[in-house]
Amino acid sequence: MSALLDNAIGSIRVGVQDYRSPDDHRYLSAVRNYYAGILLLAKEVLVRRFPNEDPDILIAAQLKPQAGPNGTVEIVPAGRTTIDFQTIGRRFDDLGIPFDHKLLNELNRIRNDIEHRFSPLGRTAIIEAIAKGFPAAGQLFRLLGEDPVELLGDEWAEMLQSQALFIAELEACQKTLEAIDWRSGTIAEAKLVCTECESNLVQQADPENTDQDDADLSCRACGAQLDVGEVIEKTVEDVLGAEAYLRAKDAGEDGPYYDCPECDKGTFIDFEAACANCGFTYTSDGRCGICHATIPVADILQDPDRTLCSYHQYLMEKDD
Repeated sequence: MSALLDNAIGSIRVGVQDYRSPDDHRYLSAVRNYYAGILLLAKEVLVRRFPNEDPDILIAAQLKPQAGPNGTVEIVPAGRTTIDFQTIGRRFDDLGIPFDHKLLNELNRIRNDIEHRFSPLGRTAIIEAIAKGFPAAGQLFRLLGEDPVELLGDEWAEMLQSQALFIAELEACQKTLEAIDWRSGTIAEAKLVCTECESNLVQQADPENTDQDDADLSCRACGAQLDVGEVIEKTVEDVLGAEAYLRAKDAGEDGPYYDCPECDKGTFIDFEAACANCGFTYTSDGRCGICHATIPVADILQDPDRTLCSYHQYLMEKDD
């Protein structure tokens, strides 16, 4: 077993053992060690996939060119920092290693959130952190061709149990939300996100309540009482944030969600033509009354009664 893999297995084991401990003060240590082990697994994947290359280059966070002998150029690590959850996805992509980026992004988010919390970690939050690391660990073991049962033994069984516990908690929370008549299909299908800790373990106090505005929400992971409008706004960002990034990056376009002129939350969804929070919609059909060109949603939201494209709006104002 390589030193990298040995350290990865050791870190995961220590993390799971800390998680088992009845001492609440070891919960942060549990997440740190567990996630450090998963990151080491990812580095082992890189090193194994390219056995003839320098491991220091493969796992360096940044690289730089340097003059080599006889007029050549060498690529060397720029500093001693190695890849983290935020950068390893790009490295996998660059080297053609298939991996689900969402898994890494989620681990990075949870790790950062837990590191910067001011309140003590509860056991439910740790169960979620361990459970959400499980799919990434499983995929990395498959890329390595290693058997996690053989390498981790009881700790792998504990990870499986955490996954099952989290799924059970999530299902219980979602069951309390089933009666709500959400204004948005996007929200109805989404896992709500806590505005305090970004957990998906959001629950409703009265499972029989059907009114979105009357939903009394709280987080089972951190215990926070939540405002339903803020939860909807956070969930819209969580669900549609990736699409918003791609629209801006690839096409220079806005959307798919905008600030609502009625409730001032970033919850107006263009493909639903309505606000997920307050239900605001506009009467315009979205086309210019003269040339029938599409009017951008952002322009309509600034003036919901607008019926002209920018060009004909300009001509009309100029004539006035």
